[in-house]
Amino acid sequence: PNTSIVLQDLPSSSGVYLSIEVLVRILSNIPQVTTVKLESLPTVSRLSALRTSLKLLDVEYSVLTGLGALYSGFDLLVQSPSASTPSDSGRVGSDGFMTGFAFPEVLLAMNRYAQMKEYGKVRQLYEKYLPLIVLEQQPVEGLAIRKELYRQRGLIESSHVRHPGKKLSITLKRVVQEQLELSFPSDQVDIKDGIHESLL
Repeated sequence: PNTSIVLQDLPSSSGVYLSIEVLVRILSNIPQVTTVKLESLPTVSRLSALRTSLKLLDVEYSVLTGLGALYSGFDLLVQSPSASTPSDSGRVGSDGFMTGFAFPEVLLAMNRYAQMKEYGKVRQLYEKYLPLIVLEQQPVEGLAIRKELYRQRGLIESSHVRHPGKKLSITLKRVVQEQLELSFPSDQVDIKDGIHESLL
């Protein structure tokens, strides 16, 4: 009874659509649910609506997003629907991420800047690393791409993907290498040493 529960809202996998009203009802009636992992599209609209509804409840909840961080820059910067004009004071975005990415330092930095209300830096990081995020989220070879990035970071020795996973094609491997060099120029950073926060 004291175990906290994360409610994952991922209709593309579960086949179940949860309305905002249903999510709020679950949170209201099951106190063990303390976090919502919101992965239903469009995340921006859903985040805004959920935050607005949660204000009516006298309990603090964490709202995280995932989906490979594809929409991370938008998720962190969601505006309150009550704001008459776009402003940094009306941000009601996610509390962070629960997702996979070969460079979690980037997501950590984005979240840190959002918590510090340095929203311009959030946008800069998102725009800089979005090509790498998108590339890693390939539906068929995404796992192979991530393992190759882990290998190049020195975290694993082999990027081999077991059957039935698809191996990384030579062409896509070259694309990965090109994008890696664009995102992390080798004359500026050694990805095996980790990405120092001064570079983020």
